[in-house]
Amino acid sequence: MNTKNDGYASKKRQFVIGPTIGLAIPKGFANLSILALFESNSPSFINERYRYKTHPSVGLTWGIPFADNQWSFNGYAVWIAEKGTNESGKKNGCRDPY
Repeated sequence: MNTKNDGYASKKRQFVIGPTIGLAIPKGFANLSILALFESNSPSFINERYRYKTHPSVGLTWGIPFADNQWSFNGYAVWIAEKGTNESGKKNGCRDPY
C-alpha cells in the first residue's frame, strides 16, 4: 500500500507481472526484466478507484567486478511507458527516472 498524508491522499496500488532473465556474462551478473504494470489509485477527490492503462516496463540490473574483484560496477536502468490519462483526465507522460 502506498498512501500520502496530504490533500491529494493518494492510495496507489500496483500489480507487476513478467519474466526476469539472467544474462550470461563472464563475471558478475546482469538481469533483464520485461514487466506489465497494472496500476490504480484512489485519491481524495474521486469516489471510486481509478485504473490506469496497463503499461509495460523494462528493467536492467548489473554487477560487474573488476580490479581483481576489489571493485565492482553496479547499477540499474528502468524504462516505464505511458499509463494513459490521470484521474483528472490529463495525459501522463513517460516516466524518466533520471
